[in-house]
Amino acid sequence: MDLSEGIFKDIKDKKKTSLILSGGKSPLKHYRKLFKKKINWSNVNFFLLDERLVKIKSKLSNFYNINKIILSKNLNVNLEPLNRKFLKKKKLNKTLLLLKKSNVISILGMGEDGHYASIFSHSKLFKKLINTDSPPRILITERIGNPKVKRATMNLSMILLSKKIYLILNSKKKLKLFYNAVKEKDHHKYSIYSLIEKTKKKLIIFDGKKFKSIN
Repeated sequence: MDLSEGIFKDIKDKKKTSLILSGGKSPLKHYRKLFKKKINWSNVNFFLLDERLVKIKSKLSNFYNINKIILSKNLNVNLEPLNRKFLKKKKLNKTLLLLKKSNVISILGMGEDGHYASIFSHSKLFKKLINTDSPPRILITERIGNPKVKRATMNLSMILLSKKIYLILNSKKKLKLFYNAVKEKDHHKYSIYSLIEKTKKKLIIFDGKKFKSIN
């Protein structure tokens, strides 16, 4: 089964769904397939998982790349940029209210260094971002990653509002790193383990061809 089919089944009969969308090359091709589906998209809220704080029309912008697909399909949906304006208290509170009242599905990727969202184990904010005693929120990181730019990212508490989390691991290298993280249980070495240890029942691995469990 294709990833878009799995997500389609999750949202087609729900009155209100929120999709948390990761950027990066891996998810984009699945979004193209998903947005072709016959769904009442007015019942679906879209949110960005994280964003590089670059110009809105930059090819490095997750908003730009995902919104480009949405516009090409003429979908009646609203995806807001995840920028400093979005982080104002009213916007964030509205987002949290929508997430808490809907069926939340998250689509995540993982970098070859084991990071997810913009949560890197060597970030100065790593402990804050993975602290699940903290309230759901969006934080701005230092210049980090490749390219090294400031980023806005949901913290782990906010990601955990998801009813289901799809994690795309579309290479042998990423799958090996992921299962090493499962085995070694060290989130300082593998930031992805901070997600694994909190979401085992919610987390579904998609390897590009089929779905896999953690075990």
